[in-house]
Amino acid sequence: MHLFKDREGTEWTIDLNLGAVKRVKDLIGCDLLCPEQPWKDGATERPLLTCLEADIILLCDVIYALCKPKADERAISDEQFGARLGGDAILAAHDALFGELKDFFLKLGRGHHAKMIDKQTALVSAGIKMAETKLDDVDIDTLVEESMTLAGGTSGRGGMTSIGLPGSSVSTPTASP
Repeated sequence: MHLFKDREGTEWTIDLNLGAVKRVKDLIGCDLLCPEQPWKDGATERPLLTCLEADIILLCDVIYALCKPKADERAISDEQFGARLGGDAILAAHDALFGELKDFFLKLGRGHHAKMIDKQTALVSAGIKMAETKLDDVDIDTLVEESMTLAGGTSGRGGMTSIGLPGSSVSTPTASP
């Protein structure tokens, strides 16, 4: 069993067993016992495990289905449950689900599924690290300068770029006779 807390501090348990797997399948239509199965994610089909990483709503729906008996005891609807899942809570719930899935598969003798979870987690971590590195390498000043040059601007004072705004539409008074 793996635990996480929602943003109100309420503790939830992810306990993967056949009853919970069946409940997820009945309520959502995905089979957690087959994380490699194709799952329709918008217009594309990807492995369920990948979709659980990419689609936060699917992830939260699965977590709610797993926690539903306790949510029912606490009179918490799926919408109320979702409202309790902010950024930190979603991450904690994700980690609890993936940890529980991995443990479940190891105990079931399906080490290949546990290895899939490890590889999926490593892939997501590497992707995030690469994206952060690329973002760190972005030189905002250079991008602005290039975009202004492409827009036909000229270099003005202080290294700033001016784009040649049209003159004032207010007429200049002329001297009267």
